[in-house]
Amino acid sequence: MNKQPFLIHNHTEMSNFRLKDCTIKVEDLLNGAMDKGLKGIGITDHEAISSHIRAFQHKQKMIQKYDDLAGNDLSRRSEYLDKKQQWEDFKIGFGNEIYLVDRDEFNDKTSNNERVQFYHAVLMAKNQNGHKGIRLLSEMAWNNHLFYRGLERIPLFYDELESIMEEYKGDIIFSTACVGGFLPQQLLRADGFSEYEEKITKEERAAAQKNLDTFMKKMISMFGDDFYIELQPGDRDIQTKANHLLYLTAKEYNVKPIITTDTHYIGKEDRDIHRVYLQSQEGNREVDEFYSTTYMMNREELLDFFDEALLLELIDNTIEIKNKIEHLVFGNTTQIPHAHIPENFIEATVFDKYRDTHQYIKAMLESEHVSDRYYMALLEKGANKLNVELDIEKIDRIELEVEQLVKLTEYFGDPMSGYFLATKEIVDLMWNMTILAPNRGSAACYYTNYLLGIVQIDAIEYDLPYWRFLHEARG
Repeated sequence: MNKQPFLIHNHTEMSNFRLKDCTIKVEDLLNGAMDKGLKGIGITDHEAISSHIRAFQHKQKMIQKYDDLAGNDLSRRSEYLDKKQQWEDFKIGFGNEIYLVDRDEFNDKTSNNERVQFYHAVLMAKNQNGHKGIRLLSEMAWNNHLFYRGLERIPLFYDELESIMEEYKGDIIFSTACVGGFLPQQLLRADGFSEYEEKITKEERAAAQKNLDTFMKKMISMFGDDFYIELQPGDRDIQTKANHLLYLTAKEYNVKPIITTDTHYIGKEDRDIHRVYLQSQEGNREVDEFYSTTYMMNREELLDFFDEALLLELIDNTIEIKNKIEHLVFGNTTQIPHAHIPENFIEATVFDKYRDTHQYIKAMLESEHVSDRYYMALLEKGANKLNVELDIEKIDRIELEVEQLVKLTEYFGDPMSGYFLATKEIVDLMWNMTILAPNRGSAACYYTNYLLGIVQIDAIEYDLPYWRFLHEARG
């Protein structure tokens, strides 16, 4: 069976935040890769990582879908289980396409309103820690956000990348991106190539050669063997020339070259749709040539652009990346905050006579969680402060509400009372600092919130249903 590439450089609709760029929905990118026989795919939107959770969730849904089908249709059980396994094995690479800029050059040029090159580069997480590093870098880039010469820009500075990589080396993969990347641009310039027939002087070529040497050594130092050089399919002179120079450079510096497609639409047949989409906002924007080959390709399609032996080498190196990447998981268990609880608080006694008739009040009074017992003590304290007599109607209402807390505590494995204690602590602090403005919300539907002083409305007096605020069925 022919090996298929693990393509790490691909876009989704989340690349459209600033400019129209891509016609692929997140789910369609994964489905398209599966349809083309790929064993995984990377997502690297333009300074955006918001597609990652959706991609992870879609994979889980597809696994569940085929598991359900296998259980419901025994005649096709084997087929569906095979599909389920394919999705379980399918590797998603979670990354980001950044705009890498030298800070000093940026400051000098922007102060003089000169043109700044925002060079493309691709980052990909190898593991959960690497994804944390990518999130930190994305946050840094968005903190640098600006509008410059009519365009929205989100640069990441080299010194920021270096500072983060001191902690995350070995967790993040770096690749050189498209011909808009720093390395291919410097290689072309050093070679004297100009797409626009610009005359490049001998001095400029020498400077470009020095720049690329500095860049290569810096990236090797930062990323080690997690640094890769991208070659991409294309029939434009600039891409063909760049591929040749990039491959030679990879060999010179002992860095592995890979194949990527910089995917902006799924298949060749979608090219016209993509072109119309891009031009829908900017009229006669020239897109045909630049985006002519920026679609997802499997091995068979890539053979139209690369020699078979070279392509095999490039594919093998992408498989190396795939094997480096762990299956990442997104989604945490619900975390309930913990409040400050006095060491020697006086436990509630007003509820003692209801221990035998109200099981959830009893459960709170006898709970192993100190926050539950403190919660009940504060209810008694609140009733005294409000001069409220806790008659049977109010006790029954408290029973209903703490029932939800007890059941949700069992579900989450952490006492729900902690949430209300923390909320009370915050509200009390705010009252000490200022006067609180009126707010809307369903918290007023809990009588216990009134006793705690979180809200100032008596839910029983106004006949507010407790389940409107919190119920185990919606937990």
